[in-house]
Amino acid sequence: MLLTKTANLAIKGMVVKEKKRLCNKIGITIDTLYRWLRTNDDSLTKRNVLKAISEETGIPIDDILEQDELVEDKDTE
Repeated sequence: MLLTKTANLAIKGMVVKEKKRLCNKIGITIDTLYRWLRTNDDSLTKRNVLKAISEETGIPIDDILEQDELVEDKDTE
C-alpha cells in the first residue's frame, strides 16, 4: 500500500512540533518517520498509523491511501 502524494506532502509540510506529536502517537522517532516517508514504507499504512495521520493532518483515512490500494485491501477482509 502507498500513501497518496497529498498525505505524504501534508506530513512533510508539518512543523517539527506537529511531526513529533505524530511520532509520539505512533511510538516512533522522527528519524524513523522521515525514513518511512522517503521510502513510502508499508508501516505508514497500519491502522493505528493511518488514524494518527488522519487526526494530525485532518485528511480522511480514505484519502490517505492510494485508491486502488484501498479497494484491494477491502477485498481481502
